[in-house]
Amino acid sequence: MQINFEIEPGKEGDILARFKFWDSSDTAQWFKDHGYTLYKRVKESAVLRPALPSESHCDDAEYPYGYFDSSKSRPSSDPLEVYERWGKVAYAQDSANRHVVIKIVPNGTEEYRVLEFLKSQTLEDLKENCVMPVLDLLPIEGYYFAIMPRWGYSIDVPYMQDIQEVIIMIHSLLKGLAYLHGHNIAHGVNISPSSCFLWNPLTLPS
Repeated sequence: MQINFEIEPGKEGDILARFKFWDSSDTAQWFKDHGYTLYKRVKESAVLRPALPSESHCDDAEYPYGYFDSSKSRPSSDPLEVYERWGKVAYAQDSANRHVVIKIVPNGTEEYRVLEFLKSQTLEDLKENCVMPVLDLLPIEGYYFAIMPRWGYSIDVPYMQDIQEVIIMIHSLLKGLAYLHGHNIAHGVNISPSSCFLWNPLTLPS
């Protein structure tokens, strides 16, 4: 299995080539051999759905894996489906049916060095400092696949109900930034809700 397209941060690149790569049987088998079952694409759309059925309607998974339930964003959707229009990341389930995100990272880049550092940190330390952990880095010629837990796609969902939840969100964000900056890691682009994730909405105070 080879990656035959360029990965450049901030550039759109060849979306169709990335879709073709993630959807190929060779790629699916490679990840299956490494303990991951990729989500399936719905026809030729940007919608991806889990390939393996969930054993329950909800799962308050143990950290670092995310909470999920079987609620739908709209009547025609499936639980846990995701819309990924760029093909820069993929979604999968591990051997324990836990949901993860996979990102292609060029070897030798600053991004790879940051992810390698985060992988070397303890889960307890990253949880305390509100930083998403890196579960694994799988090598392939010229690249690595960074495996991370699938968390909520935005800190805006579920919607915050009171000022206490807003304060917790801001405090968590500042803790994460302080931790990264303390290890000479800069975010690189402006902080936005799309770059922040919610681990477990049930941990918010009621």
